[in-house]
Amino acid sequence: MFNALAIEFAGRNEELFEGIVMLIAAAVFTSMIIWMARASKYISSSIREKVDSNHARRLKNTSHPMVMVFLKTR
Repeated sequence: MFNALAIEFAGRNEELFEGIVMLIAAAVFTSMIIWMARASKYISSSIREKVDSNHARRLKNTSHPMVMVFLKTR
């Protein structure tokens, strides 16, 4: 599809097409950067909460068997 479009463009039309595509790409990247800047606060806190809860759960799951082994050895 792109090859068919590129073959049809020549000279001034090709430059115009490339310019429009570059502006669209710049707009997409700019909007992505803005979205990432805004969303990073919420994503970061969400990840931290999940890591903390998983850490607490693992600590709970591993500490119980350790206590049982310690008490049996006494």
